[in-house]
This record gives sequence, C-alpha cells and structure tokens, in this order.
Amino acid sequence: MYSVHSSGKVFPYLLEGLRSTNGRQRLGCLLEMDHLIQHFGMSVFLNQIGPAMKEMARQISDRDSSVRDAALNAITQVYFIKGENVHRMIGQIPEKDLSLLKERIKRASKSRPPPPPVAQSTTTNPHRITMGASGSKEGGAPKRKRTDSPPEQALGARRAKKLKLIIELLEDMIKEENEGMDMSKMPVVASE
Repeated sequence: MYSVHSSGKVFPYLLEGLRSTNGRQRLGCLLEMDHLIQHFGMSVFLNQIGPAMKEMARQISDRDSSVRDAALNAITQVYFIKGENVHRMIGQIPEKDLSLLKERIKRASKSRPPPPPVAQSTTTNPHRITMGASGSKEGGAPKRKRTDSPPEQALGARRAKKLKLIIELLEDMIKEENEGMDMSKMPVVASE
C-alpha cells in the first residue's frame, strides 16, 4: 500500500480507525501505525503528533489485551525516536496506564540492540562552502546515504520477479514464432 500512497497520507485514516468500536479494527490500525513509525519515523504524523499520541495513549486502557499491547508497542516506537518527550506528547493518562507504559519502555529498551555508531566528519566545518577547481560548490551539509526500508526492498524483489516472468514470456513467444518460420528465408543483415 505504501508504494501507492505515502505513509503520511495513510496515517490519518489509521488514526480515524482507532475511534472504531470494533476491537479488531483498532488492533489492526495500531499494528500498522507501529509498523509505519518503525520504518518511516516521525514523518508519518505530519502535523498531527499531539492528537495522534493522545488517541494512541487512550488505547492503553482498552479491555482487550492485544489492543493494549499494540498501543504500548506503537508508543514505545515513538519513545525510541523522541525520548522523554513522549510523556509530554501523550498528556495526562491514568496512573495505571502510565505505569504500564513505563514498564514496557523499560523492557523494550533492554532488549533493543544499540543504535549504529554515527560516522564522524573529517572536516572542521562541514557547512562551509568553497569553490572547487571546476567552479562547482563543494562542502555544504553532509549527505546522508540512502537506505532502502524493508517495504522498498520487497518491492524491488517483486519487480525483479515480474520482470523475469515477462522476459520468459517474451522468449517463449519468440520461440513459438520462430518455430513456424523457415529460417533459411530470413534476410541476413550485414554487420559493419
């Protein structure tokens, strides 16, 4: 779905789904929100981070344990990105829910692998702009390497598989066409 629509456009619909009376629907929305936050970061919230976090925090007090767990997991993902600001974002929640959230964050922090080390810049001022020999600007902000997220990698694998099937079909069609033709009557193209 994210290859058709951006995650930022899908997220408000998932947020709307949290207001449903159907527990399964709320669970599905929370699981998908967790996935989006994990893979695309805070950009999925657009400018709705306050209302979204409050709505997710409301789900912690749900009577269905799977909905509670999904809400805690989604908020924990935000915690890994924003840190202690999460408590300010979710606002006032019951003490029981707050203790559940703190416990989940504590457990998840222990089992989470350490973040990869940040590469140090060798230049003294990475934002300095200089003119090179060709007259082009060099320097500026350091460029980040583009990394493909798992959905994009899966999309690449699917495209490769489809392309392979198309090539096989075309080869079969050419074979069938050539079997019915007398190759001795084919014109010869001279090569240079």
